[in-house]
Amino acid sequence: MRALRLASLVIACAGVVLTSCSGKGGNGGPAGWSKVDATTWVQGSGAAQERYVSTSTAFSGSLKDLASQETINVILRYPGAHFVSSVPLAACPGEAGLATFRSRKATIESAFSVQNDRALTILYERPAGAKPSDAVTSALGAALCNV
Repeated sequence: MRALRLASLVIACAGVVLTSCSGKGGNGGPAGWSKVDATTWVQGSGAAQERYVSTSTAFSGSLKDLASQETINVILRYPGAHFVSSVPLAACPGEAGLATFRSRKATIESAFSVQNDRALTILYERPAGAKPSDAVTSALGAALCNV
């Protein structure tokens, strides 16, 4: 049953993305956040902490393929998380996607794009019920859109 549900989520997530793109891709974090290492930024502390993790890896698939892979990765990485929605990234529809997941403690957003044979992914974790950060919204557009 879980495998069937996971397959349904993958299909739903993959259905919203349109094309891959070829752009610059960035690795900067949200403005005003503290850089932890080359790929991670945080804001706040304790139970209120938010995390932003940016990765870039070799990838020969399409944006649709990456959407499926990211859905599976998040479900496996965050036990108890469930798929909420998947939409084109508002800053650049058709170039990048944004999948949202929820668990009891957190909201997890996976933003992703395929550029120049690379998968650019950003995981944004925030406490359940917390509003998305405007700094993160700007950083996602800068990192994932073909500007």
